[in-house]
Amino acid sequence: MKTRIEFLEKVAVICLAFITPLILIAFGGEQKTVSGYWKTDLRPLFILTNAMTSYFMMSFPRWRITGLSLMLLTAFAVDQYQDIHNIFAGIFFISSFISILKSKRFLFYSSVFIASGILAFYNLLLGEILVIETIVLYYFNENKIAEWVHYGLRKNVIFVVRYMEKLKLNYYLRP
Repeated sequence: MKTRIEFLEKVAVICLAFITPLILIAFGGEQKTVSGYWKTDLRPLFILTNAMTSYFMMSFPRWRITGLSLMLLTAFAVDQYQDIHNIFAGIFFISSFISILKSKRFLFYSSVFIASGILAFYNLLLGEILVIETIVLYYFNENKIAEWVHYGLRKNVIFVVRYMEKLKLNYYLRP
């Protein structure tokens, strides 16, 4: 059984991975690619997000290659090791797509992934960001975090209602 701390860590990493591309664009200006933010003042956010995301990806057997390639593309800066960086970026995106296809769940995400990949031919930054957001949302659903969040909210509401009943405040709960 997952502990509450592990759950909160995963939720935090997923939230960070989801908002990081938006923060990069908002505060770092538009770059040619997501990796271009390595050259900006937002480099620590880029590195931290990729490191945390790759750590959690490597904890799942089907996502190990994806997590390892994400860590390696982060380690090899795009401005100094462009060819190696691009190879690991390609492995990251291809292995992500394969991981989504292998699960045979939430196949809708594979369609969005393909559409985002096609968009990358017209605007690489936007295509990469949509692929990244697709991976994050898939990961969110695949790991049942959406259900845990719903269950946790429902459980908290039930707790509050029972507490109010104990305090004889159920008068306020009547329709």
